[in-house]
Amino acid sequence: MHPCGHCRAAAVGPDGRCAACGAYQYQYQHQHQHQYQLPPDPQGFAALGPPPGLPPGPPVPPTGVDLRRGVRLSLNALLTLSLLALLLLAAARFQQRGALAELAEGAADRADAADAFHASMVLVAGVPVLGTLVLWAVWFRRVRLNAETLAPGSHRFGSGWAAGAWFTPVVNLWFPKQIANDIYRASAPAGPQGPPKGLLNSWWVCGLVAGAVNAAATTAYALAEARVRRSFRLGVDGSWEEDVRRLRMLAGVSAFGYLLCAVVGVLALLVIRQLTRMQEERALVAVEYEPAAAHPDDPYGALPSVPPGPYGPPYGNPYGNPYGDAYGGGPAGY
Repeated sequence: MHPCGHCRAAAVGPDGRCAACGAYQYQYQHQHQHQYQLPPDPQGFAALGPPPGLPPGPPVPPTGVDLRRGVRLSLNALLTLSLLALLLLAAARFQQRGALAELAEGAADRADAADAFHASMVLVAGVPVLGTLVLWAVWFRRVRLNAETLAPGSHRFGSGWAAGAWFTPVVNLWFPKQIANDIYRASAPAGPQGPPKGLLNSWWVCGLVAGAVNAAATTAYALAEARVRRSFRLGVDGSWEEDVRRLRMLAGVSAFGYLLCAVVGVLALLVIRQLTRMQEERALVAVEYEPAAAHPDDPYGALPSVPPGPYGPPYGNPYGNPYGDAYGGGPAGY
């Protein structure tokens, strides 16, 4: 038994029919209606597959695999905007670092202007970054559902974790990577060769390093900045110059963290492209039939059976006889 792409019940038998909802998993209807100008097939007789002697139509994604591009294209656009925002944040940090070098000479106005510019860039960057996080969770859950259809029963976490793991503290350090590993394994082409995970591993490691660097640098910079401002306000002499030098160093580290985040964004774009390509190639594989050697008179192998219908038992032809004698005219066809 396999999961049904229509009702998701594990009730699909070897004939391609779901025992729970009655839907057939072999979808040749729309491709043959387009290729051979056949009439509509409301009863699902096109599930019989292409007739002998005629070439098969283009492969159709199986039911349950969502290959729509809207979310992915929107995610790519927001990721690109986030990359530009991160570069602006890095430039703002470098501007702060240069202004701090002149702080000892009394140029406090430039330091204040640099701080204001960085604060405005944080607000501007927050919009695409937050949008990217939300769309990333939506897209990641979609590819997780696709992977479940392509390889049912091979995943360690439910589809809800595919979106929720990113926003759950502590477990977001390893749950998303394990889910991504399962998705890659399920989306890989059939065969002994495993899925290429070098890009995925590089993206994940770089993301962890960038997150740690940014968290540490942002916290340390805020503490050092508060200390410098307090020293200026109280007129404390002596150690404030050392605090300014430390602040300049932290500004450089923070700018480096922003650049690392931009690298993570570029790798994320490549991961999206690679994973999407893998799932499309896997989903668009033609429906496999039994070997032709077992059915020498039928180049397509054994066809799935269908229940009796209103057009004659058991394989009446609802289309008349558009294929000549290939199908025959009644139960003795094939």
